[in-house]
Amino acid sequence: MKLLVKQDVGDIHKDHLKILDNVITFLQHNIDGLEFLPFNLDAEQGDYQQAFQRQTGIIFTPANYRHYRLRLLSVVDALLYIHTSSNDSDAYELSYNLSSIHPKPVFFAVWRGAPIKSPLLKELDQDYPVTYCQFSHPRELLEGFKRFLQEHGKDVIMIKAEKELV
Repeated sequence: MKLLVKQDVGDIHKDHLKILDNVITFLQHNIDGLEFLPFNLDAEQGDYQQAFQRQTGIIFTPANYRHYRLRLLSVVDALLYIHTSSNDSDAYELSYNLSSIHPKPVFFAVWRGAPIKSPLLKELDQDYPVTYCQFSHPRELLEGFKRFLQEHGKDVIMIKAEKELV
């Protein structure tokens, strides 16, 4: 299953980058068949503009960044939103996706240190294929993510044995 990873961009704290990295690493180690697009966070990628240019070879402009991210929506099976701050940059891609004729399912991982405040991002699961899951540690996402995959995933997804969890 291909997942478009959405995280806060711009002025993001290094601790939040660590949370993002921990979530992706945990899911990669505990669930087979997942492909995250794009995802290459490291300690120096606090500057998403430079990271975008380095990863894609495309000159960063707001328009290029938007077009690239929206094109990714056409090749993924679902979206993984990792919400680690009160920044509502989540709303742009999310609204674009959910307003389409066939919206991609969304797994919204909400870090307990940054609850969703915007009413535009709350209770979307009542009208759209959105699953919310709060977490302090990535392990807390596993059961909710398993249910999300069972509901929206493909047959190739295999959950690794519980004893192997990292």
